[in-house]
Amino acid sequence: MPLYTDVNACNNALALVADDSAQITSIPATPNEKYSKEANLCSKFYPVTLLEVLAETQWKFARDRIALSLLETTPEFEWEFEFSLPADCVRPLACMPTQNTGRYYIYKAEWDIEDGKVVSNKDELWMLYTKNIENLNKATPLFFKTLYYALAVKLAMPLTEDRNLKNDLMNQYETCLLYTSPSPRDLSTSRMPSSA
Repeated sequence: MPLYTDVNACNNALALVADDSAQITSIPATPNEKYSKEANLCSKFYPVTLLEVLAETQWKFARDRIALSLLETTPEFEWEFEFSLPADCVRPLACMPTQNTGRYYIYKAEWDIEDGKVVSNKDELWMLYTKNIENLNKATPLFFKTLYYALAVKLAMPLTEDRNLKNDLMNQYETCLLYTSPSPRDLSTSRMPSSA
């Protein structure tokens, strides 16, 4: 059985806010009365928490690189071209002229994100981005820990109404994020947007 799963992330989060008897065996697609309060809360919070944690920083295991598709439409002003944003893009990291170059276009100066599209004055773009992942098997231990702490923060109040516990969990989550900071060899933060 895989170690990193959505159910295991939820159970680790539940263990932080409740006792081990609160463990779940599956996450319902939508909350309903057939499931426990814990399972329904996980159904509500897990998908958005996954996207939020993926967007927080540059997770190398979730990176992808793609040639962007040029659209036939053009922006009304300022930019000459627009491209489709990849459907699985959670966070754009950089745009470049080719797949294998060290040259990155400057965010906001040479490209931007508007209305779910990439706009630029360049007629060909490759994008490096963080993609949405459904299968956590490629996740790193630090990502998984960060994910279940983020989820625990959201579960704390509905399950315990304990603000001190929520604050403690938030501090632990923020500590996890400190360890995810990009190394100097990673992309400069000046080249990437803070959110899609």
